[in-house]
Amino acid sequence: MRRLMRLAAGLYPAAWRTRYGEEFEALLEDIGPRWRDVWNVLGGALKMQMVTWSFWKLVPALGVAGALAAGVAAFTMRPEYESSGVMRVTRLAERPGESADFAMARLVDGLRTKALSRTSVSKIVAEDDLYQVQRGTTMEDAVAQMQRDITIRPMQAFGGRAATFRLAFRYPDRDKALGATHKLMAQIVDANLVAAIESRTTPATVEVIEIASPASPISPNRPVIIGVGLAAGLLLGCLFAVRHWWQVVASAVIGAFLAVGLSMASLSRPAGSRSVLIAIAVLGFVVGLLLGCIAVGLKRRPVLVAWAAGGALLAMAVSVALSFALPVEYQSSAVLRASGHEVPPGVYQAVSRDTLASIIQRHGLYRGEPIDRAIERMQRDIAIQQYGFSAFPAYIVRFTYGDRNRAQRVVTDLVMVIMQENRKRQGAGADLVEVLDPPSLPGMPISPNRRSFAVLGLVAGLLLGPLVLHFRRRTATA
Repeated sequence: MRRLMRLAAGLYPAAWRTRYGEEFEALLEDIGPRWRDVWNVLGGALKMQMVTWSFWKLVPALGVAGALAAGVAAFTMRPEYESSGVMRVTRLAERPGESADFAMARLVDGLRTKALSRTSVSKIVAEDDLYQVQRGTTMEDAVAQMQRDITIRPMQAFGGRAATFRLAFRYPDRDKALGATHKLMAQIVDANLVAAIESRTTPATVEVIEIASPASPISPNRPVIIGVGLAAGLLLGCLFAVRHWWQVVASAVIGAFLAVGLSMASLSRPAGSRSVLIAIAVLGFVVGLLLGCIAVGLKRRPVLVAWAAGGALLAMAVSVALSFALPVEYQSSAVLRASGHEVPPGVYQAVSRDTLASIIQRHGLYRGEPIDRAIERMQRDIAIQQYGFSAFPAYIVRFTYGDRNRAQRVVTDLVMVIMQENRKRQGAGADLVEVLDPPSLPGMPISPNRRSFAVLGLVAGLLLGPLVLHFRRRTATA
């Protein structure tokens, strides 16, 4: 026990050990230390280290501690897998006075409602033995949890010959996630037939395009968790360095409660999404934290706050100005479907050097550059990716360029080359290729992301302002 006490005492600052070390050793010889005494000495050592450490020692130390704690927590979390599938609905005949868009929206919304109904979900929960913990309380909890874990999102705007939507389900067991996805899609197909029989109309064609089996877990995102732990540790170090950290924490807690209360009061239904409320609470906490730091800083160190605010505004202005100096890029995309596992032969023809050279000359791309260099740039700006590993994989064709109209025209040419090459080889047993989503006309540029530039500049300025003040004072003192 005395050895543990000496180890705990060794954590005190060197100045304290030099002054009180001999007296502490004499005290250990006279008393019999207990576990409670060891914890008291250890806590006192850590507290004194935090009090005596400088800002540049305390903040990195707590940052590393936060990253380690978050890393341990991330690796103890249970992974979750997401199985997804793409379904296509062929447009049915509209009712009198009903537009095609509204008819398709009504149909897909009805299928979604029946797929997520309590009867459908509870049947899958019971058959696949899902959510054992929630079922230990009531079946309603398990059904509600599964409804939250299912997402159905459209992949294509309504109004065409067909609409595609993506259904995804996340669960800790990859095999059960895939099985539940199969059953959900089967229920959607059955619900479409039942709805047609009940309404005595011609049913729309609902087919499964592809189902993707989860290969790796989608959560927990360990790098993000470790990054959050690092940021939390750094922030905690800053709070301790301020010396009035309890006032800042109180301000942050008040901000979180106010944000959640105002959001719930503004909702028409008080029972909002848990994830949304958590995000609002975190946002309110961060805002309250910043306001608390500013209030304490203005009271204790107004010069430091002024330098931090000035650095933040200056860095944000510079970063936004740099973002306007960068070239603007737009991205157009199209979605194709092939009826076999092999890559359609037209894909290789679409990215061949001869095809790219003709497209560059036709649309006047990369002006002022030699043709070889222009072809190399275009190869980097084209992306043809496959997703889904079923019998009907889909392919996304993307092209990024500084002109939105030319980006769309290039994707149109690439799709035409793929379709023409596929049509030529139909006699040789080539797979059928069809366009699910035509080339899009990009509305907003994908880069530069000026909002991200502004946030990065703001954060960098908040850090650089105090650093400049510190080195300036150090230089003046020297």
